Amino acid sequence: MERRRVAKKNSYFLKKMETLPVEAIKALQFEKTKETLERAYHKSPFYRDLFDKARVKPERFRKLEDIARFPFIEKQDLVKDQQEHPPLGRRVCLTFPWWSSVVIPSKPSARLTRYCGTSTIA
Repeated sequence: MERRRVAKKNSYFLKKMETLPVEAIKALQFEKTKETLERAYHKSPFYRDLFDKARVKPERFRKLEDIARFPFIEKQDLVKDQQEHPPLGRRVCLTFPWWSSVVIPSKPSARLTRYCGTSTIA
């Protein structure tokens, strides 16, 4: 696969997006963050419980500064969730129609790990 280089005379990858006015960038950040918070809350029991414990709801996210009220997640929280709810934990925001038919052995022979952009087998 051949990679295209950005010409030296044009230092932008996505010029339209990268040259938006500051207010437009903030509006886009707000919109995307709100969508992410709503999807996480409504489709993931892990994030719903986390937000409920912190007493925050996506509906109360009204400006970018409100993100400070939402809880941080640490690695041990994710590991604990995956150990308590194998194989993927409760944070997956997708529904799999075939998931109920999957048989998971009581003692798995391999650890299921999610990697982004690699073909590594754990």
